[in-house]
Amino acid sequence: MKKINLIIKNITTYSSWLLIVVSFSLIGSVVGLMPKTRRYKSKIFYFISYMTGKLMIKASFIKRNIIGLENLPTDRNQPAILAINHTSAMDIPMIGSLMGMYPHTWVSRAEFGKIPIFGFVLRRFNVLVNKMTPKEAIKTIVNAVEISGKNNTHLLIFPEGQRYDDSDARPA
Repeated sequence: MKKINLIIKNITTYSSWLLIVVSFSLIGSVVGLMPKTRRYKSKIFYFISYMTGKLMIKASFIKRNIIGLENLPTDRNQPAILAINHTSAMDIPMIGSLMGMYPHTWVSRAEFGKIPIFGFVLRRFNVLVNKMTPKEAIKTIVNAVEISGKNNTHLLIFPEGQRYDDSDARPA
């Protein structure tokens, strides 16, 4: 019976995620058509981002205990760079839900920009880093800091560049 409940829970979670991501990606695509000068300040997009994260967390049936929430920056006039430890697929919706509607810019892998619809939204609201050469990666990070500073947004980055388990060796 426990196995059947787990299967039902997994099917429900992944179906909900698919519906949420597709729905919000379509809405995000429309908002993504805004001019660059307005895009990073769009309350609509950050509301969509916040709700997507919140709904994905709820649809996952995961109990969460957040410690250190008081350490998140709250002053809208002082954007910060948040270096996040990436150990789970839940990190992105969790951070999205914690950021609320505060404007933030993610640094994402360039490969994700190739995903239909979702990739379009990523390219319009995030900075995609090409890790092929260190020189290109550094240029992208400098660009991300400039965009974040100019638009008064937090910059969110996973320094490892991919998910990893703390008990494993760090990726090269």
